[in-house]
Amino acid sequence: MTRALIALATLVLSQQVNAQAPPSAKPVVVDAAKDAANAEAALKSIIEVYRSDKGLRVESKASTSAVKGEAVGKGTEVDATFVFTSQRRAVMNFRKFELHIGGGKIVATHDSNALAYLEVNDNGSPYYQLFNAFQALPFPELALALGEDDPTEVCMQLMPQIPNVVPTRVEQVETEGQVYDMLVLLSDDGSEELRLSFDPDTKFVEIAEGVLRGGPNAEAGSELRFSVTSKVSRPKEAPTDAMFVVDVSSKQKVDGLSALIDKREEAAEDKTVAGLKAGEPAPELVLPRVGEAGEWSLAAARGKPVLVDFWATWCGPCVGAIPELDKLATEFAGRVEVVMVNTGEQGSREEREARIADVMKRRNVGLDSALRGVLDLDAAASRRWLVRAFPTTFLIAPDGTIAGVWVGSSPTSQKELHAKLTELTAVKTPATSVSPAIPAAK
Repeated sequence: MTRALIALATLVLSQQVNAQAPPSAKPVVVDAAKDAANAEAALKSIIEVYRSDKGLRVESKASTSAVKGEAVGKGTEVDATFVFTSQRRAVMNFRKFELHIGGGKIVATHDSNALAYLEVNDNGSPYYQLFNAFQALPFPELALALGEDDPTEVCMQLMPQIPNVVPTRVEQVETEGQVYDMLVLLSDDGSEELRLSFDPDTKFVEIAEGVLRGGPNAEAGSELRFSVTSKVSRPKEAPTDAMFVVDVSSKQKVDGLSALIDKREEAAEDKTVAGLKAGEPAPELVLPRVGEAGEWSLAAARGKPVLVDFWATWCGPCVGAIPELDKLATEFAGRVEVVMVNTGEQGSREEREARIADVMKRRNVGLDSALRGVLDLDAAASRRWLVRAFPTTFLIAPDGTIAGVWVGSSPTSQKELHAKLTELTAVKTPATSVSPAIPAAK
């Protein structure tokens, strides 16, 4: 709706009101253009707050209902949490997805799968990339923090189901004892309406209510109503750049949101089970060897320490740790077995073995290396061992119990591994018996 149309509609309304008023009554003066200007200014001030480098934390709950006469049908409530800061950066938790937004990229992970991630370019508009991915995003905070520079376009993004509204006026309302300023946005034909109730001091939007009357998404004679309630707070310290970057070096990149979700029943069960710990018995492990026939068995190696490293060719830290594992295998050859369990890969066995051979060649690991390689082709072993990040390294004592677990690879973990292997392979010298002294003859 243009300002001219708003002014015209309001002028007609004011003429009708004044015509019906008694002669002694004072005419009601309505300045639609001024109201619209004030409403636009209010929207701009709210947007500025949501894009401040001081940052905001928002907890939102959105619900939808359909109303026809006295009948009310309610949809499912959806929760989301956000951390926003300047330069359109955000961390978003929504429907078990976690999204890190910033630097021109959106990186997504899902609560069901610790080993996968999705990364896409935001194409200059993180809001529209999120909208294209999820379709229904009824949270006005996303538009306020991540939307376009032009407030007119932000209006279209505030609540995607009602995109044809423009700022019309600001009212003052009281809700549950709290006084708010309410930004009212309306469409030309009155079929769409959005009201944002915000704190007049902080400019935090705490209530958003939208109404859609008619159209293809609403049955004739009915209304679709959208409600979002939010708790907004300013963090004690401004968000840092590190908050909006996620380390995906130990995860596999996938090509779609659906590929992030692990739909197996055991995936949900595994999340409630703590990882394997030192002192517990090591699970069974029988896997095909890399590049040769036959299987390798953990049980057959019983009697000496075994280092079991779960890794993938696409995992940077895993590949970076290979030379150190090769050194350990060489130093403790004959006393310790070092086994690399390749898992989390795609493709045929031949394709996987080709990638492994290429990685080993690039890391200068020869065919004469003491390293052992096995294939977890269906990832069943990594699930049984409750592996949730790569690399994960287990040290198995000669009696079959777990002597230590290391997640990730670092100089510190490498030193700890070496020290533990030295301890487990130390040759214990038998105690020497000492005979009592024979007293001298008198």
